[in-house]
Amino acid sequence: MQNKIVIRYSDGRLQKGITTDFFPNKDSFHVIPAGAVPGNKPVDVRVAEMKAVFFVREFDGSPDYNDKKEFGPDKPVVGRKIKVLFNDGELLVGPPTATSRTGRVFSWSRRILNPTSNAALS
Repeated sequence: MQNKIVIRYSDGRLQKGITTDFFPNKDSFHVIPAGAVPGNKPVDVRVAEMKAVFFVREFDGSPDYNDKKEFGPDKPVVGRKIKVLFNDGELLVGPPTATSRTGRVFSWSRRILNPTSNAALS
């Protein structure tokens, strides 16, 4: 299955493309960059170098989207609550939908985070 993804690297780079072999328990996966000529070789992506990967419907995104930064009292959370503060100051808040067995990758409703590379969990 082909998945459209947007990768945010720890060093600030952004890459859009398609992957067929991402698994949270693997150290790397491959991406065919958006707009690549058919037949181009995929790019090797090391999980340790990325901040997050977003599974998207379209590469353009929604400019009006605004993540919530606190747990709302009107919507109680069942299960674990996690705040991830990245070294670049970005804060993600919410319940993880899954974690890898290694504990280094968290899934948040079609977003995969790699907090061990550059973040603090609370």
